[in-house]
Amino acid sequence: AAQRFKDLVTVFDSKSVSLGQRFQAEAAAVAARGGKAMGEIMVMLRDIQDRVRLFAVLDTVEYIQKGGRVAKLISVFKRIARFFNVKPILTMHDGEIKLLGVANSFKRGLLRIEREVLALGPLERLGVIHVRNHEAAVQFARRLAGKLSPHSPDILIVETGVALATHGGPGVIAAIALLAAM
Repeated sequence: AAQRFKDLVTVFDSKSVSLGQRFQAEAAAVAARGGKAMGEIMVMLRDIQDRVRLFAVLDTVEYIQKGGRVAKLISVFKRIARFFNVKPILTMHDGEIKLLGVANSFKRGLLRIEREVLALGPLERLGVIHVRNHEAAVQFARRLAGKLSPHSPDILIVETGVALATHGGPGVIAAIALLAAM
């Protein structure tokens, strides 16, 4: 499609999912409506891409195993998770899902994500995404807002799209942050 529209469309890998993509798409749309050139928009998108952070806690490894995106990690982790009943905490860096750590309960997994978000410093945008876990996502967002105040951006709470839902499965909660530009 990009080839068909010549210079009007450029393919760009967001190296993110869900709200990380949304943050980039919205910024590109605002810039385009404001008359920015494609080159300027691409530079801006690369900057935003570098400032997006994702932290997620999974309730189970079943779905991520089926999805195959973390095949390198899953064989060892699956045995550990089943034996100790731990919850994986994932992050995304440069488009790759990485194991950040584990928690011995979902609640402790959320506490770890909270610590990671609070350590990021000033934020431009913040969202909490979930898969069929709205009430827990709302409670988590409220806790984050209380600890980030008075410098907290509005926290979006959204059910995630199919990519994270398919790979994470029901119960997933994640925080996606956009670091403030320096």
